[in-house]
Parts: sequence; structure tokens; C-alpha cells
Amino acid sequence: MNERRSCKKVTAGLMALIMTAGMLNAGVGSFASMQTVTASAMVVKHTALYDDEIVTDEETTADGDVMLSEEMTELNSANYFVDGGVVTIDSVITVKGEVNLTLNNGAELIAANGIVIEEGGVLNVYGDGVLTATGAPNAGTNQYGHNAIKGTINIYSGTVDATASDSAQGYGSTGWLHGNTGIEGVAAIDGDITIYGGTLIAKGGNAGDGGDGWYAGNGGHGGYALAGNITINGGNFKLEGGKGGEGRPSSGPKNSGYTDGQRGEDGAAFAPDAKVVVNTSNVSTSKTPEIVYEKGSGCAKLTWTAVAGAEKYAVAAFQNGSWTLLDQGYPTSYVLNGLKAGTEYKVAVIAMFNGEWNMDFTNAITVTANAAKNEMYPKVSNIEYSKATHQFRLNWNAVDGASQYGIATKVAGKWKIVSYTDKTTFTSPKLTAGSTYELLVCAKVDGKWDISSMSSRVFTVTVK
Repeated sequence: MNERRSCKKVTAGLMALIMTAGMLNAGVGSFASMQTVTASAMVVKHTALYDDEIVTDEETTADGDVMLSEEMTELNSANYFVDGGVVTIDSVITVKGEVNLTLNNGAELIAANGIVIEEGGVLNVYGDGVLTATGAPNAGTNQYGHNAIKGTINIYSGTVDATASDSAQGYGSTGWLHGNTGIEGVAAIDGDITIYGGTLIAKGGNAGDGGDGWYAGNGGHGGYALAGNITINGGNFKLEGGKGGEGRPSSGPKNSGYTDGQRGEDGAAFAPDAKVVVNTSNVSTSKTPEIVYEKGSGCAKLTWTAVAGAEKYAVAAFQNGSWTLLDQGYPTSYVLNGLKAGTEYKVAVIAMFNGEWNMDFTNAITVTANAAKNEMYPKVSNIEYSKATHQFRLNWNAVDGASQYGIATKVAGKWKIVSYTDKTTFTSPKLTAGSTYELLVCAKVDGKWDISSMSSRVFTVTVK
């Protein structure tokens, strides 16, 4: 069989599952590859790390990221990114689970009809780019506008520009009856909002005008910029309430005592029932983050305080008498993998301001790790084929402590999970006879996918 044609069949046969099931995810945060950094006070190297040194999860994290495209209207738990340019999604974007969105420098995501984050979901925004969200248009007379963003959102960096859509005019009446008050505006963002850094621009929706009538309707109250539970840990703000609606002039006979409608009040930055907390205790006024860590099996998780004005952070290790930068990104936590129990590792976190790294390593701490668990991964014990339906079924051994299994395949040179299960069997969808797939079964243990010894675990199936 032609190898190139076979590769195309892999993509065509499994892409639908990939779009809905997500991708292989590893590590904490969404860090990009480091570049060489030097300083006059000390030499800082960026070198390849050996087996007996700290090993990061950069490769697997990159493989787990999803490049956002215009047809993606439902975002499930995964890391998404826009590398550059403008991506416009015309339908409402629905967020399910924990979604990490990184907008790199020069990138913009336009949510032309807003973003709805479902209950239990959260949208984390990172990067130097711009998220522009506009509420969907109102449905007509006497109807409310829509929030630009609805639900739980955490803003770590970049710019979020949210504008609610306008509400509609109130119903009118004939004869001496009263015209309805215009529909009040809605908030630009309504939900649990936490801001760690970056810039938040939010404008509430304009209210509708009053309805016609001898007793004319008043204009509605303008929408607020933010509503819900708001925690401010840092960042810059431009918050503007929506305009109040105009009152309608009376359509009754002149000089008959019928009143004109009154203009509605403009909205303000925060809704009256909003709970706003300015939490300066979580933001360091120093330019060096304060670091704590937690031991893991062959790893250590670093967590640090956000620094006011910081654009991003870098993790560094002290090796061979100098500092080596391991990775950079926007979250305030990171996992160092591949550590040996009993070995001490000196690490630090530095912050970037105005495009320059603050080369202050005085916050360095020493970390250690617990002994790594023995490698244990699923081993495929049986493959069954159905010639009638062009399907195959996999069976594998159970893994102690596994909460979930993932079946992955290679698409465009990267491993991506196409199906999840808590069973030890998987049945493929109907495929094309003769198609060949390169597959891998992995287990999620302690909340992390085990992708150790990948090269020895890969196997191939050919549909019959």
C-alpha cells in the first residue's frame, strides 16, 4: 500500500474523534520553548539537559497543545493556542472543563458571538495576544442583549476586550396605554472573574429605548462592565458601563397631560451586587516571585506568587556553576520531572518586565523529589478484527492506580488521544479496509498521562 495514502487515511478516519476527545496532555501550564538569555552579572546558559539533570516536560506539553481554528466552536479540557494572526469564530464558543488558551504575541482570537463557559468549566487566558469577545445580537423587540463572556474566567496576561451586545427597545402601545420601559443592558462579563495580570477592557451593553405610547416608555438602565464575583490580583483595567436607553416622546394629544419617557441611567464598572475583592496579598510588590514546592514521584511542583506588572515567568536551574533557563510561560506553577530521590536541585523563578528578564535569582530554593514509581503501562494483549464492519478491538492489562486510559494515534507527526475509557478494551469506529494506523495505549495515573517508553509501546493495526 502507498505509505502517503495510508497516512492520509489515518487523519481522515480519526480526525472527528480527535476534535471531540481532546489531545494528549502533560505537565502544568502552557510553556513555550526558551531562548538563550545572557546577563552582564552572570552567565546564563540554555543547554540540553542530561539524564542526571532536571528534565522538563516541554516535548509532551507541545504535543498536547491544540492550534485553534475557525471551526472550533466547542472547546473541551485541553491547551489551545493561536500562534499569530487573527482567528475569527463566528458562532458562540462553548467552553467545557478546564481550557487553557494561549494567545502568542501578534495573535488575536475574535469571538464574534461571545463565549459561554459551562458550569464547572473555566477559561484560563495566557500570552501576549488579544482576546476580543462580543455578545451575540439581541433577538428583537423587548429582548435582552448577550454577555460577551459568561462563566468562570482567569486572566493571567495579554489583553481581553469584551463588549456586551445592546438590548432592544421596549414594546410600544397604541392609544392611551403605557409604552414599555426599554430592556436594560447586560454585563460585558458575568461570572467568577479573577485577574492576575494583563489588561482587561470591558464595556456593558447599551440599554433599549422606551416603547411608544401616550404614556411613553422610559429608557432602560445601561449594562455594567463586570458582574459576579471579581477578584483582582493585578493587571490594568478599562471598564465602562453601557449607555442608558432614550425615553420615548409621548404619542398622545398635545397638552393633554401625557408624559414623555425618561432617559435611563448609564451603567457603571461593577454591578451593584458584584462581590469585588482586591487581593494584594497574592501579588508581590517585589520583582522576584516567592516560591514554594511540593514533592512528587520523581518530580517537584513549583508554585510562586504573581508579581505585579510581570509579563511572563521563566524557571531556571543552577547547574555546573551557572544558571540554566529551563522554560518560560505565563502560569504561576510548573512541574520539574525526571528528578532523582535524594538529590538536591537548586531552582529559581524570574519575571519579565517590558520585554526584559529581571535577572535576580535571590529567590532560589532547593528542591528534592520522592522516589519515582516503577514504570507501569498498558500492554495490548489481543487485537480482534471484523471484516464485515471494518473495525478492530483492542484489549490490554489493567494498570494499578489508573483512573483512565487513552488511545492515541499520530496525526501530522504528533501523538493525539482520540478516545478515552475507564475500561481495558476499545472498539474502533467503522473505518476503511486496508487503512493502517500507528497506535499507543496510555494510562492516566495520579492525574497525569504515563508516556514513558513510548517507542517500545507503539503498535500498528491494519483494518480488514
